[in-house]
This record gives sequence, C-alpha cells and structure tokens, in this order.
Amino acid sequence: MEPETIIDRLPTWFAQDLNVAIKEDQTLRRIVLFFDTHEAFWGEQRNLPYQFVYQDEWLRRLFSSLELSAGIVIVVAGREPPNWAQAPDFLISKDKLDIHAVGHLSEVDAKDYCQKAAPYNKC
Repeated sequence: MEPETIIDRLPTWFAQDLNVAIKEDQTLRRIVLFFDTHEAFWGEQRNLPYQFVYQDEWLRRLFSSLELSAGIVIVVAGREPPNWAQAPDFLISKDKLDIHAVGHLSEVDAKDYCQKAAPYNKC
C-alpha cells in the first residue's frame, strides 16, 4: 500500500475542520453538503471491475470523516445509487444511506427546464 499523499488527506482535513466548526459555532445547527451528478466520476469507465471504488474515494474519505450526529447532512444526486457498501476502503454502509428515487418531471416542467437550460445544455 502506498503512503498517503497530501491530496489523499485533504478530504479528511476538510471534514475535521467542518466537525470543529459546527461544534464551536453555536449559531450553526446544520450544515448541508450537496454533490450533484455523482455518476460523472466514472465517465466512460463505468463498466470496468471495481472502477467505481477508486474514482470517488475522496468523497468516501470525506463522508467517513464527518460527524453526522453533529448536524452535518450530505446530499448526493445521481442517476443511480452509489455502490459504496462494496468499497474496500472508506466504505459507507447501506444503513448510513437514505436513498430516494426522484420521479420524472411532468412534460410542462421538462419543457420549462429545457428552456432555462438552453444556453448551457442541449435538450
């Protein structure tokens, strides 16, 4: 096993700072971290064996170092649920996940979204 680099340690250090911040600042009752498009970690490599466990390791490092009981909430959006229970390192067990599937947009909402996203995206 390779020694950890500074890059490897950054998520843990950030989590430690966040843990201290929420404990020390009495005005903070909740911190919510949003991560969107989780599937983008894999790109074209999504079918390679165990590829999923390495691409988002930094995210699992961060999550496993946060003190969720202190009021830190993590929201991860993606097209499919993360498969973290099978990760060899920094695993996030299924009992720590509260997975919700979001239904389809109505046709009116989808058209509205496409109009608003047109300058940035092609619908």
